[in-house]
Amino acid sequence: MTEIRKDLPKTPCLIGFRESRLYASKYMLSIDGVIVNEDIATFAAGLAMLFASYYNLNIMYPAECASTLEFIQRCFVRINPDRCSKVEIKKNSKRYSQIHPKVLSLINGLADVDWRS
Repeated sequence: MTEIRKDLPKTPCLIGFRESRLYASKYMLSIDGVIVNEDIATFAAGLAMLFASYYNLNIMYPAECASTLEFIQRCFVRINPDRCSKVEIKKNSKRYSQIHPKVLSLINGLADVDWRS
């Protein structure tokens, strides 16, 4: 537990406990390097708290994982704003006014798959 507390990121983070993260039985949520909830029972509840923290505290997605978080936001959590994004913009980079192009191409590619065959 002390190892986890010293290496927490500044952005919101969901942490799973057990030998395998796939079968975690307990989750924690940290924000700004501080654990704000130590007793989250399910992954779904933890994911809801993670996205709620990004939106309620007006925190931008970090650039390193922005495409992944935006994909999860749009496809699984079903938060689909028409304009803007929670993606953090680096200096001298292109700002996207709508969906990130990588996320859009993945969503379109998944929609084109014929699931019945």
